[in-house]
Amino acid sequence: MKPHFAPAWLLPGIALVLLPFTVLLKTSAHDRLRNGKKSAMTISSVFTVTNNMDDGPGSLRDAITLANSNPGPDTIDFGPGVTSIPVGLMTMQPLPDITEAVTIDGGVSRVELTGNVTLPAAANGLTISASGVTVKSLVINSFPGNGIEKQGSSCTIQNSFIGVNGDCTPFQNLRGILVTWSNNLIE
Repeated sequence: MKPHFAPAWLLPGIALVLLPFTVLLKTSAHDRLRNGKKSAMTISSVFTVTNNMDDGPGSLRDAITLANSNPGPDTIDFGPGVTSIPVGLMTMQPLPDITEAVTIDGGVSRVELTGNVTLPAAANGLTISASGVTVKSLVINSFPGNGIEKQGSSCTIQNSFIGVNGDCTPFQNLRGILVTWSNNLIE
C-alpha cells in the first residue's frame, strides 16, 4: 500500500483547521508502471503467476518483466494449480533475463520449468544478471543451455531440482548451474 498525504478542512467548533492525514491505497505494480516506464516509487511488490502459459498476463514471463520494471526487491510466487510451465512453447524464446532483485518462490509443491526443442540453442532456464536474487523450490529441466546461469553476486538457490524432474528422473540441461560471479549460495 502507498501512503497518500492530503490536506483536509475540518470544522471543530467554529475555526477551520488544516490537518494532514494519511490514506493507504492498495496500488498494484501495473498501476506503478505507466507507458512501460518505471515510476519514481521503490516499493516491493508481489507478482503472482496465475497460469501455466508461456506468455501473456499472469504468466511467469509477465511476472519477470514486471519485476524487472519495478525498482527494489520483489517477490514472484505461484497461484494454486500452477505446477509446470513449458517455457518457449508459444514464444519460442527463453524467459527474460532477471535484471532486478527478486525472490522467485515455487512454494512447497515446487513449480517445474521445462524447456523444449523450439528454444534457441543456448537458451537457459533462468538467466540472472542482477544481485540479490533468490530462487526457491523450482524444478528446472530440458533446456538446451544451463538450468540457471548466475551472472550476479549475492544470489541464493534453495531447495530446487536442476536437470531432473520432480521425481528425480534425469531431464538434463547442457549444464545445471553456471556461476560467473562470487558470493553466491547454492543449498
